[in-house]
Amino acid sequence: MYCVSIDPSSTAIGWTIYIPGQSMEDPFGAIPIFGVFRPNSRRKPYERMEDIAQWAKEWEAHPIDRVLIEVPSGAVNHGRNRGGGAGLSVYGFAAGVVWSALSDLFDAVVPIKETWTGGFTKAKRQSVAARHASGYDPKQDKGGDAADAICMAIWYHHMRKGEKHVAA
Repeated sequence: MYCVSIDPSSTAIGWTIYIPGQSMEDPFGAIPIFGVFRPNSRRKPYERMEDIAQWAKEWEAHPIDRVLIEVPSGAVNHGRNRGGGAGLSVYGFAAGVVWSALSDLFDAVVPIKETWTGGFTKAKRQSVAARHASGYDPKQDKGGDAADAICMAIWYHHMRKGEKHVAA
């Protein structure tokens, strides 16, 4: 099974291809490639959505069995936005654009509530990503977008196996 895991937003979309482990010797599997797609942030949000839709359609060329997409839970980061929800509608719009484009291409598109992180900090998720994805460098992923895509894929694989959380 090849899985693509996507952490969408309107400014930086973290992604990874994840191949789940098939044996006890390889419990985490492989993360052969990951990255961050950045639409032109100088463009208006609705214009960035066109770039995002085009980027999402490019996944059709890959042998993907399952797509994981982080979706808004409706919770607002009170510390950053003082509860005002700034950016939540644009984030939801971006997640919807990615969802729609990939649902047209693949049968198995799985929504993952953004609460999957279980309260682990960005730094902790970046640390986990660095241990499990060869070449991942938190200094090159300041927003933690690639780390979130990597950790969400690992989390999903472990949840499917009945485990409670990613081993830290």
